[in-house]
Amino acid sequence: MFTPIHSFVGGLLLFSSVSNFELLNGRVLGCSGILREYVWGDHAPWRAASLLGMAVGTLATKLLAPSYLQSALTVPTTIPLLGGLTGALLAGALVGAGTKLANGCTSGHMLCGLARLSPRSIAATVALFASSIATTYFVGSAPSSSTPLYQPLWPTPAEQRALIGLYALAVITFQSIRAVGAAYKASEPTKAVLRNVASFASGLFFSLGLIVSGMVHPTKTLGFLNITDLHNWDPSLMMIVLGGVLPNAIHYFRTIKSLKAPILDSKWWTSQGGAIDVKLVVGALIFGVGWGLRGVCPGPAVVQAVGNAGVETLGFVAAFLLGSKLV
Repeated sequence: MFTPIHSFVGGLLLFSSVSNFELLNGRVLGCSGILREYVWGDHAPWRAASLLGMAVGTLATKLLAPSYLQSALTVPTTIPLLGGLTGALLAGALVGAGTKLANGCTSGHMLCGLARLSPRSIAATVALFASSIATTYFVGSAPSSSTPLYQPLWPTPAEQRALIGLYALAVITFQSIRAVGAAYKASEPTKAVLRNVASFASGLFFSLGLIVSGMVHPTKTLGFLNITDLHNWDPSLMMIVLGGVLPNAIHYFRTIKSLKAPILDSKWWTSQGGAIDVKLVVGALIFGVGWGLRGVCPGPAVVQAVGNAGVETLGFVAAFLLGSKLV
């Protein structure tokens, strides 16, 4: 079902997370890279703090609002072999290999890269959406409903208050970190601690953004990719673009681009671009196939693994890690 307000506020939370992560720490909040590199040996404190923040945000939701999490990654398919655990393993391996080759996923290339108008990220986003839409169509993994999926579902008054309060909390949290960072500008030990605090907060609100927007529900993502069936098309992801990518672009060009260094570090760690090569495009196409099979990318997979550690979910994450290691 189309959730315009939930998805827009979720997009705002994602924007707040990735923009402040870059402004404070000088890094891109790319879920695939953070998870992959941490598991395979790069135990940098900021990576651990980001993943811990995502876990805490997920567990808090499971405790306070469990209805926002769903219990499994099972999706419909017209090809039995691609259902169940087998499909989860295949999708996870494709997403892992694809994001490694493309050096980014939807958070790195779409939320962050598109906002900077990076040619590589634009190419990667076009490629992954093309292959994911095609996969969803041919495999039949999109949901179907007797009620049109584009029919909006509005939040209750209580949900409206909660959504406003949640975004306000994110703004206050990051403004506080900025203020403390400015006050202790010359103190490297304090800035090192604050970088980890900022990483934790970014991971926390990023996971909440994924949950609130509905991106942790595979059927919502697949419903958006199902553009050939208007009755079963869910436009919610467009609201995530409006709430996440557009504000991030404005923030980047008005604030970040003019700075010589991030607030809490001495240099930028973000990529300075590069050529659009075969590796990038092929990786994005492979990632898109995996995304179209299961409707799950690395960020939602982490949330689901923490919130609903079912066999298919854990299988997807394990296959993702293995796929990223083999290429």
